Amino acid sequence: MSADSTRSDTRGRLWRSRWAAIGAAVAVTFGAGGLAAVNAAGGQDSTTVLTDPVRVLDSRDPLNVGLAGPFASQVSQKLQITGSIPTTSGTKTVVPTGATGVLLNVTAVAPTANGFVSIRPGDATGTPSTSSLNVSAGQIVPNAVLVALPTSGANAGTIEITYDAFGVPGPTTDILIDVVGHTTDAKLKALEASLETKVDAADLLFATIAPANSSPAIVRGSGVTNVEKTGVGWRVRFNRDVSECTWMATYGQPGNTTVDARWATTRGTGVANEVFVVIWDSAGASTDGNGFHISVLCPEGAPALTSSPSEVPAGDEQIDG
Repeated sequence: MSADSTRSDTRGRLWRSRWAAIGAAVAVTFGAGGLAAVNAAGGQDSTTVLTDPVRVLDSRDPLNVGLAGPFASQVSQKLQITGSIPTTSGTKTVVPTGATGVLLNVTAVAPTANGFVSIRPGDATGTPSTSSLNVSAGQIVPNAVLVALPTSGANAGTIEITYDAFGVPGPTTDILIDVVGHTTDAKLKALEASLETKVDAADLLFATIAPANSSPAIVRGSGVTNVEKTGVGWRVRFNRDVSECTWMATYGQPGNTTVDARWATTRGTGVANEVFVVIWDSAGASTDGNGFHISVLCPEGAPALTSSPSEVPAGDEQIDG
């Protein structure tokens, strides 16, 4: 094994240790707005994934991996980071498409004049005003850099690299970049999508009916299409099949704070999208009452209404049970 490869492997282990030590902090600060030295993703929560170092840029002749060098002062270049890209160990995917940021080890090699190197997101605009590492003429200067990645648009998955000899055009430097990790919100998005699917699948239907007499009215509701007085109770019709859902009704109406011994019960009607509500008094006899609330919770997998419901029988039909 050559001395150069030994130094490279040792440096890789050191940088892995360094990033591992601050990994948790990186995840938090990146989600809260990023590190000040680079324009990190705006408030986007991400998780950090550390990897073995992979060199994705070596501008030295005759390698010229990633971009050809050297970099000229004040001339910015963009480097693709995500997806299948050239590396010193062959073409491979180092950072997945959609990653929100990348952790880098950036090294300036023998600049011809003092200055700085700025690493910014690929969609950054204007002249760089931040330094990712300060360089001295003829020296080799490394630094760790965390930078956001655009996830959409023409510059998706790219970074912008600029060497600036303090405003003097002409000086040059070679630049090496090793990827040591990336940040992603893929797992968070998958979790959010899963939760949204479950919430959408577990439909909550509800209605407040008042007054509950011969001409009941729907005061407020969700998924409720009709309420009808039938015998000693009320048929409440919904816009979906509720035969495999959970029903609950309570006596009362908006603004009613009077303590009352009456209560409400629910049962099916034989029609898939209906629930029958009866109000009872303290003696156990059915009563018309003043109003009621009904909630219907349909869990994931409960059938939706796929056909027109059966017609409600006309007249004052009493449903026993």
